[in-house]
Amino acid sequence: MLLLSTLCLLGVVLVGLLLTTSAISLEQALVALARGFVAVMLIVWAASLLHGLVALVVPAVIVVALVIAGLVMLTALIVRVTGRWPNNNEGDDV
Repeated sequence: MLLLSTLCLLGVVLVGLLLTTSAISLEQALVALARGFVAVMLIVWAASLLHGLVALVVPAVIVVALVIAGLVMLTALIVRVTGRWPNNNEGDDV
């Protein structure tokens, strides 16, 4: 809860600083505030609605991300060791 309060205070200070330096107008600040509020409400609503589905999907997404990261690291290792891309034959103009 303290983190949320700190982030809100930081947001208020940043908006105040932007308004003071005339980097944004009051209208732009209000539009951004309204959009942010709607986005947060939609995220909270979606999270509460899909709570059971999120518990099933998040571990699968993490596993897929780890597999992709592993493949990228393996490809980078192959390129670094051999100095060329896999399946790139010498003399082929592809």
